[in-house]
Amino acid sequence: MKWVFRGLTLISLMAALALPMFIKDRHGNNMLGISLPGSVDTPALVKVPQSLEPEVVREVFKWRDADGVLHYGDAPPDGVKFETITVSNRINVIKSVPVERPEEKAARESPVAGSSPRDAISEEAKEKLEEAAQQDVLSVERAMDIMNEAKAVRELMEARNQQLSKLVGDE
Repeated sequence: MKWVFRGLTLISLMAALALPMFIKDRHGNNMLGISLPGSVDTPALVKVPQSLEPEVVREVFKWRDADGVLHYGDAPPDGVKFETITVSNRINVIKSVPVERPEEKAARESPVAGSSPRDAISEEAKEKLEEAAQQDVLSVERAMDIMNEAKAVRELMEARNQQLSKLVGDE
C-alpha cells in the first residue's frame, strides 16, 4: 500500500510539472512550452523593429529668472536672455550646469582653503621632507615628519569645517 501511495504521489507531481507546458496563456501561447529556435511562434524577449524609428529633433529653451533659477521650456520667454538647446529622441542628454553657492565660494576663497599643509610645519621639517623625498627612503624621522604633516592637515581641515559650520549655521 505504501508503494501505491508513493507511485500516485510521483505521478501527481509529474503531472503538476508538465501541465503548464500544455496550458495556453491569454495570447494563445503555451505558458511553459518548449519552442525550437526555428519555429515561428518563438517569443522574443526584445522585439527589434524592422525599420529604425525616425529621429525627432526638438528645440528646448533654457534661461535663468531674476532669482538665478534655471528653467527649461518649449517656448522662449519674453524679455529674458535664453539659450536654445537641440534635443534628439536618439540621444537625449542635457548637460548639467554647475552651480556655486555663495557659502561655497566664501569657503573656497577663505585663507584656510588656500593654505598648504606644508605651511604649518617648521622649516627644518620641510628640509628633511625634501631631502627624504630625493633619497626615496623612509626613515623613522621621515615617518614622524609625515605624521606631523598629517596632523597639520587634520587641524587645517577641522578649522575649515568649523568655518563651513559657521557659514551654514550648524553650530
